[in-house]
Amino acid sequence: MVQLLLQHGAKLEVENENRSPLVGAIVSGNVNVVRELVQNGADVNSTSIEGFSSIAIASSFGCVDVLQELPKHAPVLDNGMTPLFAASEGGNFDAVKLLLEQCTSVHVEGELRSPLHGASLHGQLDIVKLLLEHVADANCLDSDGWTALHMPAQNGHVGTIQELLQHDAPITMLSKGWTPLCVASENGHLGVVKILLAYGADHNIICKGDQTALCFAASKEFTDIVMELLRFGANANATNPVFGVTPIFLASMNGHGNITKERVQYGADINAKKYNGQTPLHVAIKHGHINVVNQILQSSNVNVNAASLV
Repeated sequence: MVQLLLQHGAKLEVENENRSPLVGAIVSGNVNVVRELVQNGADVNSTSIEGFSSIAIASSFGCVDVLQELPKHAPVLDNGMTPLFAASEGGNFDAVKLLLEQCTSVHVEGELRSPLHGASLHGQLDIVKLLLEHVADANCLDSDGWTALHMPAQNGHVGTIQELLQHDAPITMLSKGWTPLCVASENGHLGVVKILLAYGADHNIICKGDQTALCFAASKEFTDIVMELLRFGANANATNPVFGVTPIFLASMNGHGNITKERVQYGADINAKKYNGQTPLHVAIKHGHINVVNQILQSSNVNVNAASLV
Protein backbone atom coordinates (compact mmCIF):
# COMPACT_ATOMS: atom_id res chain seq x y z
CA MET A 1 0.00 0.00 0.00
CA VAL A 2 2.80 2.45 0.89
CA GLN A 3 4.60 1.66 -2.35
CA LEU A 4 1.41 2.23 -4.32
CA LEU A 5 0.81 5.62 -2.71
CA LEU A 6 4.41 6.67 -3.33
CA GLN A 7 4.11 5.69 -6.98
CA HIS A 8 1.16 8.05 -7.24
CA GLY A 9 3.03 11.02 -5.81
CA ALA A 10 2.51 10.70 -2.04
CA LYS A 11 5.17 12.69 -0.15
CA LEU A 12 7.31 11.05 2.49
CA GLU A 13 7.76 14.14 4.62
CA VAL A 14 4.29 15.72 4.66
CA GLU A 15 3.31 16.37 8.26
CA ASN A 16 -0.18 15.70 9.59
CA GLU A 17 -1.01 16.91 13.09
CA ASN A 18 2.69 17.51 13.71
CA ARG A 19 3.58 13.94 12.72
CA SER A 20 5.42 12.76 9.64
CA PRO A 21 4.24 9.48 8.08
CA LEU A 22 7.29 7.78 9.61
CA VAL A 23 6.51 9.02 13.12
CA GLY A 24 2.87 8.01 12.71
CA ALA A 25 3.91 4.50 11.71
CA ILE A 26 6.33 4.27 14.64
CA VAL A 27 3.72 5.36 17.19
CA SER A 28 1.23 2.82 15.83
CA GLY A 29 3.90 0.12 15.86
CA ASN A 30 3.39 -0.71 12.20
CA VAL A 31 6.71 -2.38 11.41
CA ASN A 32 5.96 -3.10 7.76
CA VAL A 33 5.07 0.52 7.05
CA VAL A 34 8.16 1.74 8.89
CA ARG A 35 10.32 -0.62 6.83
CA GLU A 36 8.83 0.55 3.53
CA LEU A 37 9.12 4.23 4.44
CA VAL A 38 12.78 3.85 5.44
CA GLN A 39 13.58 1.82 2.33
CA ASN A 40 12.02 4.54 0.20
CA GLY A 41 14.08 7.31 1.76
CA ALA A 42 12.05 8.63 4.69
CA ASP A 43 14.22 11.00 6.70
CA VAL A 44 15.03 9.19 9.95
CA ASN A 45 16.89 12.29 11.10
CA SER A 46 13.83 14.52 11.01
CA THR A 47 12.27 15.40 14.36
CA SER A 48 8.77 15.83 15.70
CA ILE A 49 7.52 19.28 16.69
CA GLU A 50 8.72 18.47 20.23
CA GLY A 51 12.22 17.89 18.88
CA PHE A 52 12.40 14.10 19.14
CA SER A 53 13.82 11.85 16.43
CA SER A 54 12.25 8.68 15.08
CA ILE A 55 14.56 6.45 17.11
CA ALA A 56 13.83 8.38 20.31
CA ILE A 57 10.09 8.04 19.76
CA ALA A 58 10.40 4.32 19.06
CA SER A 59 12.49 3.93 22.21
CA SER A 60 9.96 5.83 24.31
CA PHE A 61 7.11 3.63 23.09
CA GLY A 62 9.18 0.47 23.52
CA CYS A 63 8.74 -0.51 19.88
CA VAL A 64 11.56 -3.06 19.65
CA ASP A 65 10.54 -4.37 16.23
CA VAL A 66 10.47 -0.83 14.92
CA LEU A 67 13.88 -0.03 16.43
CA GLN A 68 15.35 -2.95 14.52
CA GLU A 69 14.18 -1.35 11.27
CA LEU A 70 15.67 2.07 11.98
CA PRO A 71 19.26 2.87 11.01
CA LYS A 72 21.66 2.80 13.93
CA HIS A 73 23.10 6.16 12.91
CA ALA A 74 19.91 8.06 13.78
CA PRO A 75 20.44 11.15 16.00
CA VAL A 76 21.93 10.45 19.41
CA LEU A 77 20.69 13.50 21.28
CA ASP A 78 17.15 14.90 21.19
CA ASN A 79 16.24 17.84 23.40
CA GLY A 80 19.07 16.86 25.71
CA MET A 81 17.85 13.26 25.99
CA THR A 82 19.04 10.10 24.27
CA PRO A 83 16.88 7.27 22.90
CA LEU A 84 18.32 5.11 25.67
CA PHE A 85 17.07 7.62 28.24
CA ALA A 86 13.60 7.58 26.67
CA ALA A 87 13.45 3.80 26.83
CA SER A 88 14.86 3.68 30.37
CA GLU A 89 12.51 6.29 31.80
CA GLY A 90 9.54 4.64 30.10
CA GLY A 91 10.37 1.25 31.60
CA ASN A 92 10.80 -0.43 28.22
CA PHE A 93 13.26 -3.18 29.14
CA ASP A 94 13.42 -4.86 25.74
CA ALA A 95 14.09 -1.54 24.02
CA VAL A 96 16.85 -0.73 26.52
CA LYS A 97 18.39 -4.15 25.98
CA LEU A 98 18.35 -3.75 22.20
CA LEU A 99 19.89 -0.29 22.32
CA LEU A 100 22.66 -1.54 24.59
CA GLU A 101 23.28 -4.49 22.27
CA GLN A 102 23.67 -1.97 19.45
CA CYS A 103 26.56 -0.50 21.45
CA THR A 104 24.61 2.58 22.50
CA SER A 105 26.59 4.49 25.12
CA VAL A 106 25.05 4.62 28.59
CA HIS A 107 26.25 8.22 28.92
CA VAL A 108 26.44 10.87 26.19
CA GLU A 109 28.16 14.24 26.44
CA GLY A 110 25.59 17.01 26.69
CA GLU A 111 22.60 14.97 27.82
CA LEU A 112 20.43 16.60 30.49
CA ARG A 113 19.88 13.41 32.47
CA SER A 114 21.41 9.96 32.14
CA PRO A 115 19.41 6.80 31.40
CA LEU A 116 20.26 5.68 34.93
CA HIS A 117 18.58 8.82 36.31
CA GLY A 118 15.47 8.14 34.22
CA ALA A 119 15.15 4.51 35.30
CA SER A 120 15.94 5.31 38.94
CA LEU A 121 13.36 8.09 39.15
CA HIS A 122 10.54 5.71 38.27
CA GLY A 123 11.87 2.67 40.12
CA GLN A 124 12.57 0.62 36.99
CA LEU A 125 14.73 -1.83 38.94
CA ASP A 126 15.35 -4.34 36.13
CA ILE A 127 16.52 -1.53 33.86
CA VAL A 128 18.68 -0.02 36.61
CA LYS A 129 20.39 -3.40 37.02
CA LEU A 130 20.86 -3.75 33.26
CA LEU A 131 22.38 -0.28 32.93
CA LEU A 132 24.73 -0.89 35.84
CA GLU A 133 25.80 -4.17 34.26
CA HIS A 134 26.76 -2.09 31.22
CA VAL A 135 28.93 0.12 33.44
CA ALA A 136 26.54 3.02 33.91
CA ASP A 137 28.14 5.54 36.26
CA ALA A 138 26.30 5.51 39.59
CA ASN A 139 28.13 8.73 40.50
CA CYS A 140 27.12 10.85 37.52
CA LEU A 141 25.13 14.07 37.94
CA ASP A 142 22.32 15.39 35.77
CA SER A 143 22.29 18.95 34.44
CA ASP A 144 20.73 20.16 37.72
CA GLY A 145 23.37 18.50 39.87
CA TRP A 146 21.25 15.58 41.12
CA THR A 147 22.71 12.09 41.51
CA ALA A 148 20.85 8.97 40.45
CA LEU A 149 20.42 8.11 44.16
CA HIS A 150 18.38 11.26 44.75
CA MET A 151 15.77 10.05 42.23
CA PRO A 152 14.41 6.97 44.07
CA ALA A 153 14.91 8.70 47.42
CA GLN A 154 12.30 11.20 46.28
CA ASN A 155 9.78 8.57 45.22
CA GLY A 156 10.45 5.81 47.75
CA HIS A 157 11.84 3.11 45.46
CA VAL A 158 13.59 0.92 48.02
CA GLY A 159 14.90 -1.75 45.64
CA THR A 160 16.44 0.84 43.35
CA ILE A 161 18.11 2.57 46.30
CA GLN A 162 19.68 -0.69 47.41
CA GLU A 163 20.92 -1.55 43.92
CA LEU A 164 22.56 1.85 43.49
CA LEU A 165 24.21 1.65 46.90
CA GLN A 166 25.62 -1.76 46.04
CA HIS A 167 27.31 -0.03 43.11
CA ASP A 168 28.84 2.66 45.33
CA ALA A 169 26.44 5.51 44.58
CA PRO A 170 27.48 8.58 46.63
CA ILE A 171 25.35 8.38 49.76
CA THR A 172 26.05 11.80 51.28
CA MET A 173 26.28 13.89 48.12
CA LEU A 174 24.68 17.32 48.54
CA SER A 175 22.70 18.22 45.42
CA LYS A 176 21.00 21.61 45.43
CA GLY A 177 21.26 21.51 49.21
CA TRP A 178 19.79 18.02 49.64
CA THR A 179 21.27 14.66 50.58
CA PRO A 180 19.33 11.52 49.59
CA LEU A 181 18.56 11.00 53.30
CA CYS A 182 17.06 14.47 53.66
CA VAL A 183 15.01 13.93 50.49
CA ALA A 184 13.64 10.63 51.80
CA SER A 185 12.96 12.06 55.27
CA GLU A 186 11.14 15.09 53.88
CA ASN A 187 8.96 12.86 51.69
CA GLY A 188 8.17 10.28 54.37
CA HIS A 189 9.86 7.22 52.85
CA LEU A 190 10.75 5.12 55.89
CA GLY A 191 12.06 2.14 53.91
CA VAL A 192 14.51 4.34 52.03
CA VAL A 193 15.61 6.05 55.25
CA LYS A 194 16.34 2.68 56.85
CA ILE A 195 18.50 1.51 53.96
CA LEU A 196 20.41 4.78 53.74
CA LEU A 197 21.14 4.73 57.46
CA ALA A 198 22.19 1.08 57.30
CA TYR A 199 24.68 2.02 54.58
CA GLY A 200 26.12 4.78 56.73
CA ALA A 201 24.33 7.94 55.61
CA ASP A 202 25.29 10.94 57.75
CA HIS A 203 22.07 11.99 59.51
CA ASN A 204 23.50 15.21 60.91
CA ILE A 205 24.42 16.90 57.63
CA ILE A 206 22.81 20.35 57.35
CA CYS A 207 20.66 20.45 54.23
CA LYS A 208 18.39 22.97 52.51
CA GLY A 209 16.97 25.60 54.82
CA ASP A 210 19.71 24.78 57.33
CA GLN A 211 17.82 21.71 58.51
CA THR A 212 18.83 18.12 59.18
CA ALA A 213 16.93 15.00 58.14
CA LEU A 214 15.47 14.94 61.65
CA CYS A 215 14.07 18.45 61.21
CA PHE A 216 12.39 17.52 57.93
CA ALA A 217 10.78 14.39 59.38
CA ALA A 218 9.65 16.17 62.55
CA SER A 219 8.11 19.09 60.69
CA LYS A 220 5.79 16.68 58.85
CA GLU A 221 5.16 14.37 61.84
CA PHE A 222 6.76 11.31 60.25
CA THR A 223 7.09 9.67 63.67
CA ASP A 224 8.58 6.39 62.44
CA ILE A 225 11.32 8.25 60.56
CA VAL A 226 12.03 10.47 63.56
CA MET A 227 12.41 7.36 65.72
CA GLU A 228 14.67 5.67 63.17
CA LEU A 229 16.93 8.71 62.95
CA LEU A 230 17.12 9.01 66.74
CA ARG A 231 17.95 5.30 67.06
CA PHE A 232 20.89 5.89 64.72
CA GLY A 233 22.13 8.71 66.89
CA ALA A 234 20.73 11.81 65.21
CA ASN A 235 21.36 14.86 67.36
CA ALA A 236 18.05 15.71 69.02
CA ASN A 237 19.47 19.07 70.12
CA ALA A 238 21.03 20.26 66.87
CA THR A 239 20.30 23.97 66.53
CA ASN A 240 19.08 25.44 63.28
CA PRO A 241 21.78 28.08 62.58
CA VAL A 242 19.33 30.51 61.02
CA PHE A 243 16.35 30.33 63.36
CA GLY A 244 18.21 29.30 66.50
CA VAL A 245 15.85 26.46 67.42
CA THR A 246 16.28 22.73 68.03
CA PRO A 247 14.02 20.16 66.33
CA ILE A 248 11.79 19.86 69.40
CA PHE A 249 10.61 23.43 68.74
CA LEU A 250 9.34 22.39 65.31
CA ALA A 251 7.31 19.57 66.84
CA SER A 252 5.96 21.88 69.55
CA MET A 253 5.05 24.58 67.04
CA ASN A 254 3.30 22.14 64.69
CA GLY A 255 1.39 20.22 67.36
CA HIS A 256 3.25 16.91 67.08
CA GLY A 257 2.82 15.52 70.57
CA ASN A 258 4.10 12.01 69.88
CA ILE A 259 7.30 13.32 68.32
CA THR A 260 7.86 15.65 71.25
CA LYS A 261 7.61 12.68 73.63
CA GLU A 262 10.02 10.57 71.59
CA ARG A 263 12.56 13.37 71.36
CA VAL A 264 12.61 13.78 75.13
CA GLN A 265 13.23 10.05 75.50
CA TYR A 266 16.26 10.40 73.22
CA GLY A 267 17.75 13.31 75.08
CA ALA A 268 16.10 16.39 73.60
CA ASP A 269 16.42 19.35 75.96
CA ILE A 270 12.87 20.09 77.06
CA ASN A 271 14.01 23.43 78.49
CA ALA A 272 15.98 24.60 75.45
CA LYS A 273 15.49 28.29 74.69
CA LYS A 274 15.08 30.29 71.52
CA TYR A 275 16.82 33.64 71.04
CA ASN A 276 13.82 35.27 72.73
CA GLY A 277 13.90 33.00 75.76
CA GLN A 278 10.92 30.88 74.75
CA THR A 279 11.02 27.16 75.55
CA PRO A 280 9.11 24.38 73.73
CA LEU A 281 6.41 24.76 76.40
CA HIS A 282 5.99 28.45 75.54
CA VAL A 283 5.76 27.60 71.85
CA ALA A 284 3.18 24.84 72.34
CA ILE A 285 1.03 27.12 74.53
CA LYS A 286 1.35 30.00 72.08
CA HIS A 287 0.07 27.83 69.22
CA GLY A 288 -2.68 26.22 71.30
CA HIS A 289 -1.41 22.64 71.07
CA ILE A 290 -2.80 21.15 74.28
CA ASN A 291 -1.60 17.65 73.33
CA VAL A 292 2.00 18.87 73.14
CA VAL A 293 1.62 20.83 76.37
CA ASN A 294 0.45 17.67 78.13
CA GLN A 295 3.39 15.67 76.77
CA ILE A 296 5.90 18.31 77.86
CA LEU A 297 4.41 18.56 81.35
CA GLN A 298 4.88 14.80 81.80
CA SER A 299 8.64 15.36 81.68
CA SER A 300 10.07 15.31 85.20
CA ASN A 301 12.54 18.14 84.63
CA VAL A 302 10.43 20.61 82.69
CA ASN A 303 10.75 24.18 83.96
CA VAL A 304 7.21 25.51 84.05
CA ASN A 305 8.44 28.84 85.41
CA ALA A 306 10.91 29.63 82.63
CA ALA A 307 10.56 33.27 81.62
CA SER A 308 10.65 34.42 78.01
CA LEU A 309 11.71 37.84 76.77
CA VAL A 310 8.47 38.39 74.85
